[in-house]
Amino acid sequence: MNNMKNFTISNKGVAFENFIDEIVVVNLPVGYYYSLKGSARTLFLHIVNGSNREILSKFIVSNFEVTLDEAVSAAEDFITKLDGHNLLVETTNAADIIPNEMIERTPFDIPIIEIYDDMKELLSLDPIHDVDSVQGWPLKK
Repeated sequence: MNNMKNFTISNKGVAFENFIDEIVVVNLPVGYYYSLKGSARTLFLHIVNGSNREILSKFIVSNFEVTLDEAVSAAEDFITKLDGHNLLVETTNAADIIPNEMIERTPFDIPIIEIYDDMKELLSLDPIHDVDSVQGWPLKK
């Protein structure tokens, strides 16, 4: 993906749930799941509405105590990691950033994506089609 392409979260085998302080993302085709907390959670929620590297960098600068260079680097790294795990797709939508002068900028922590593969075997099972009257479910492929 180049810098000006817009992207959002993939809907092809990718699902996520937003909890109070964490987002859990599941990539069913590869069997990985991801934990996003802190700034990673905030940035992920922004990407859901469509974004690009420039918009995400502006979002970081307007909401966190960070320099523009740090924001650009963080946005680039975060997007590259999400894209590297096939969690992003291109879109025509991009949510614009409306600076809020009333918001108090908070300290910025580098977005971290925790990656887990301990449920890979279970997540790769197909619960819709792999039911056998003799063997039952789940049926390993």
